Amino acid sequence: GRGRLLLRCARSSLVEAGLGQPAVGPATLERGELGRSVVADVELHYAGVVIHRERTPLHGAALCAGVAQLVLDGRLRRELGEQLHDDLHLWRLVEQSGQGPAQPVPDALDYLRERLRVAGLSELAELELLDAEDLRPDVEARAWARGLGPRELQALRDDFPRRFVFEGSVYACHVELSARRVTLEPERLHGKGGGEPPVRVLPRFRGFSVMYRKASRHLRLR
Repeated sequence: GRGRLLLRCARSSLVEAGLGQPAVGPATLERGELGRSVVADVELHYAGVVIHRERTPLHGAALCAGVAQLVLDGRLRRELGEQLHDDLHLWRLVEQSGQGPAQPVPDALDYLRERLRVAGLSELAELELLDAEDLRPDVEARAWARGLGPRELQALRDDFPRRFVFEGSVYACHVELSARRVTLEPERLHGKGGGEPPVRVLPRFRGFSVMYRKASRHLRLR
């Protein structure tokens, strides 16, 4: 007759055979004898089972992804992270304005990870050798391509800030130019209550309607 024979196999044998799909955990900064490095827990998954786990310095694409996340979280080159968030916010406004078909604006993490890869980042120390301008998008050039001059670009920057701060609370500003609507979403709330700011302190936003969103709660402020 026919049958199947199941043989036990050590997980180390699977690792040695080169099997398993790697999964990289959140990156952290660690200081060692040779200076700072970006490390993470790396797991190998095979058939739904973790066959190997180790904490190791990151290299290649994983290093670029880890450094990008640390920058955007403000744990590395904090000023650069803030600049990138501002640039991408303005870029989204540019794509909603001007002439011709709009282009999708990348996610901040995807954008910076790719820029670091193109720049050839191979170790953490090289990050300090890269100028901010090497990693930031050229929003001015994109604005020109869509028929927006310096005045129009500055007006977008001034009229629609990325964040609104009131008494210690920080709100992200999501702008829909065609709908003439701005939606505020809390990033950090200070004090008690629902968190919505008073109407009297809201930015002008060119007279747009202003909504407040927190989880499933939606409230019209103006």
